[in-house]
Amino acid sequence: LTCRMRHVKCDELQPICSQCQKGDRVCRREGNQNLEIRSYQTTASRRQRSSIHEQPVVVTDSRPEKDATRSPYDAHASHNHHVAQPSSTSLTAPSSLSPCSISTPQHFASPVQSVSTVTPFTVHEARLMHHFSQHLGRWLDCTDASRQMTLEIPKLAATNPILLQAVVSYAASHLQDRSTAGEAHERCVRMLIVELSSAEIANDTAVLCAIVILRVFEQLNVDETGTDAEHHLSGSSALLSKSQGYIIDPTSPGLREAAFWVYVRQCLYNACVFQQPPNIDLHHELSPTPHSWDGSSRLRSETAWANSMTWICVTVVHFCFGKDSNEPSARMLKWQELSISLESWRNTRPDTFDPIWQCAEPTNDCPFPEIRFVADWHLMAFGFYSLCCMLLLIYKPAPRFAIR
Repeated sequence: LTCRMRHVKCDELQPICSQCQKGDRVCRREGNQNLEIRSYQTTASRRQRSSIHEQPVVVTDSRPEKDATRSPYDAHASHNHHVAQPSSTSLTAPSSLSPCSISTPQHFASPVQSVSTVTPFTVHEARLMHHFSQHLGRWLDCTDASRQMTLEIPKLAATNPILLQAVVSYAASHLQDRSTAGEAHERCVRMLIVELSSAEIANDTAVLCAIVILRVFEQLNVDETGTDAEHHLSGSSALLSKSQGYIIDPTSPGLREAAFWVYVRQCLYNACVFQQPPNIDLHHELSPTPHSWDGSSRLRSETAWANSMTWICVTVVHFCFGKDSNEPSARMLKWQELSISLESWRNTRPDTFDPIWQCAEPTNDCPFPEIRFVADWHLMAFGFYSLCCMLLLIYKPAPRFAIR
């Protein structure tokens, strides 16, 4: 107190500080003071209370000494000093004061309580999940403008261990960590086998997403063409055949619809590699069509246009690689129908699907034209359109002439 009154810095040496020892002064020290919490008051309230003797507000802690729900931060703080928690604090005001003369204090959450120490992931799992969301999710969302697989999968994986292990196996495999990828894949398959006995598994969105992601893991681990067992592709087909309705929404309003379109693209990939019809029921109907979409959401509208091109590509691949016993005239009519639907998509698609730049002519260094797009789904739609054009040109029915 002596140093404070003289406005000098005190080194707090015992029993006499250096400042008092040099000046031969009495070293008066501050005793233990009770904690005093005062409510915030406006100027009018302070004037109203000027004639009233203020009493300190007493803070009492009603928590037990050992709290089973205490966070590690609370345990650490208890070794140093007592931290008052707003949720367990009672404020006792003087009884002589009316409620109108005291401003009610605002209760804010303690920074200690706002930091959650419970995490659903280990450090390694969190790193792999981050790698998935930063680098791998966009491949699953390549025709989904809303990026549902990238944004929703990490949140859903926090509460679903099957989906978590599927993501870990995919991300670890992409990073060439085959040991972690293989162990996560085995754990995921074991849990899936247990879930297969459940009657509700067909409607479980997390399980469907997990199997779709496991299919990507399966593709990454195919050593050579022709050795793909397609186990997880068959699993996705089995789930969708039990739960998928007749109507398919190309706008992908939910995560389940987004997973379905990932499965469609996976079937397209295998169909082109093995030159076989895709394992997709073509009797489904797209609704709403991109032309009938009200456009209330631009992202869903663009998703609908990209997925509709994907569906056209499915029908074209099925026409080219499927076994058709129709007469040549009927096959020619089908070819013309596909050509019309393809050009209709090209002529009516939004301007946003146009490339922002393309080179005028190929050069010796780059024989293929360089074309740049704004978004992934624009590029994928253009790629499927180009694939359809090439396939229809190659597999155009030709007239047959009799040989005598």
